[in-house]
Amino acid sequence: MRFEARSPEILGAALGAWAALAQVVLVREALGVCGGNELAVGLGLAGWLAGVGLGALFCGAFRDRAALLAPSAALALPVTVLGLAMLRLDRALLGVPAGGDPGLCALAALLCVGLGQGGLGVGVLFTASAAASPSKEGSPVTRLYLAEAAGALVSGLVFAFVLAGRAAPIAVLAVGAALVLAAMALTRPSRAARFVCGGLGLALLAVAFTGPAARLDRALEERAFASLGAGALAASAESPYGRLELGRSLGQSQLVTDGRVTFAFPDPWDRPVPVHLAMTEHPHPRRVLLLGGGPTDRLEAALAHGPSRVVLTVLDDRVLALLAPFLPPGARAALADPKVAVAHDDGRRYVGRTSERFDVVFVDAGEPVSARANRYYTREFFESVRRILEPGGSVTVCVPGGATVLAPEAARFAATVLATLGSVFPRVVMVPGVETTFHAAAQEGVVTKSASELARRFEARGVRSRSFTSRRFDDLLDPDRMTEALREIHEQPAVVNTDSRPLAYLAGMELWERSLSAPGETRAPTWTGLAERFAILFLVAPLAAWLPWQARRLVSRSSPRGEAVFSIATTGAAGMAVEVAVLIAYETAAGTLYTGIALLTALFMAGLGLGAYAAMHLVPRRPAIAGIVADAAVLALLLASGPLLANAAGAPALIAFWSLSAGAVTGAAFPALLGRAAAPAGGDERRAALAIEAADHLGASLGALVTGAIWLPVFGVARTCLLFAALKAAALLGQLAAVRRGAGVPR
Repeated sequence: MRFEARSPEILGAALGAWAALAQVVLVREALGVCGGNELAVGLGLAGWLAGVGLGALFCGAFRDRAALLAPSAALALPVTVLGLAMLRLDRALLGVPAGGDPGLCALAALLCVGLGQGGLGVGVLFTASAAASPSKEGSPVTRLYLAEAAGALVSGLVFAFVLAGRAAPIAVLAVGAALVLAAMALTRPSRAARFVCGGLGLALLAVAFTGPAARLDRALEERAFASLGAGALAASAESPYGRLELGRSLGQSQLVTDGRVTFAFPDPWDRPVPVHLAMTEHPHPRRVLLLGGGPTDRLEAALAHGPSRVVLTVLDDRVLALLAPFLPPGARAALADPKVAVAHDDGRRYVGRTSERFDVVFVDAGEPVSARANRYYTREFFESVRRILEPGGSVTVCVPGGATVLAPEAARFAATVLATLGSVFPRVVMVPGVETTFHAAAQEGVVTKSASELARRFEARGVRSRSFTSRRFDDLLDPDRMTEALREIHEQPAVVNTDSRPLAYLAGMELWERSLSAPGETRAPTWTGLAERFAILFLVAPLAAWLPWQARRLVSRSSPRGEAVFSIATTGAAGMAVEVAVLIAYETAAGTLYTGIALLTALFMAGLGLGAYAAMHLVPRRPAIAGIVADAAVLALLLASGPLLANAAGAPALIAFWSLSAGAVTGAAFPALLGRAAAPAGGDERRAALAIEAADHLGASLGALVTGAIWLPVFGVARTCLLFAALKAAALLGQLAAVRRGAGVPR
């Protein structure tokens, strides 16, 4: 059959398309499970990549690996849909009551298993496809790798610009699986196999486009929403920033974003309080900027103080479209007020590029349990806010933590915010309430702790509010309560949060983890705290194992395969570390990762293909030299990535380009190290593909886990890249030592 000779290209392209679609769908689902926390990226990708590596090892246990190709292609879709269902029904599976959340360990296990079983199928498919190549000539595994990257690029772009928000996730998966079966129908030597695969592929396309996939997806969505305890599902929408759902119960609505209740309305008793405080802390608020918090209750509170202009930033215009039919009359009137301007923009981006100046800036970004939220608590952001304030202007920032007591994790986060605000504004006042608010100004005499002064300003304006009166200032600014809250905050280390070292993100993650703890576990150490304390061990442990291994190899003229496997493992770890850093840096710069992840994944995969192609033609055709060049290039990538990504907060295009660059350097290492591992077998790539594929993805799994869940929050981008550079330098030294002692001398 004429297509059989091109099976590496055809199977590789289809496999790449399937892998990219499945990975993006599952990672987006994982973001929803974690409420948008990028922990989903680290743990989810770690699970996915570990699954790919384990799939390769599983395939290697069979003598006839090519025989696994057809059954693994047929099982790819049901196994992946099962993983998606596990993620979406997390509370039901883990026995979490309505309104609750699973613990961190259970959540981590669910993410790893849910994505891992999808990756398992990809690992089996790649290894079986490599074994099914009709000939060892012409670098069949490298061609398979190149085609896989090309297929992933195309499908990633199609998802980002066509499918995202328009097609149900299960329908997207059905299309991807149909492509794999179509490739099987073209390349299998058996007529029966071609007929069966073609028929299954057509059936999956029918499922995707005629409604069954969308109905199954909707049923899973409704079942998952019921477990939230947010009422009956009244409306839902898929947006570029996440999944939006609206629940209704007893006359109250709850907006759910990425599986977490964002706010409930109407709520006239609690939500307007911080806005009344912010407006009253300024003597004459005329121009007001509200960043986040939604249009309900708080917008009305701001207008009650008689400003001449209020700008409300709304990141996602679909939020307003979803809420519009359910808004109470007061909120609708506030939105229609000619003084109100709605800016459909990311709040931080709006602050960075507006030329307008404001008397009051109110920041309601929520807990900084994601890079997107943390962007509103950094020194760089507060410096931008100061730039747009009028000379006597003030800024108010809301943080978690109540008036009665601040848990240690909440106090730690509040201490970080206080230190960061204090590094920009000379005057900061803290008011503990249902949530703690910080009021800061660049001039003295603007913000005050005097309840009587605030009551005088409030009454002088004639503010009309059914839920807030001037008498509440005496309660909110109670001296004893404020002193106690400040004491708890001052017991915590005062550190400044920056874009490049997101310490508030770390504190927010610990606070989030504590909120997931059972009542009896509130005093137990958190995993976040333990990770921070012992983070460096993730570098010390592999180096401690590497040193005696190298010492033993010094006295023996051993095969170069061990060095190649270690190098590809550290390359996979380094490449994925840079990619995870790229994903989080992009979220910081662009304000969204939910849709951007498809584009960034496509660019990374394109880089893999370009790098592998260049390595085939440009790297010297001597295995030992090629391995050394590959390791040196990855080391240079790590050394350059830290400074670049740490200072690219305002340049999403540059960050996207760096995803392509990281993929290119990582991809170039694959054929170079594959050739080095295949040298003892006469250059037959098929015999080395199993070890290289497994080591590459298991190393990448470790890189994703350590970067996303541990090093990046603890050390920041620059130091994380340096730590991986130390690990990569060890691999390079091992390659140099192997050449020096004569193992795998270039021929």
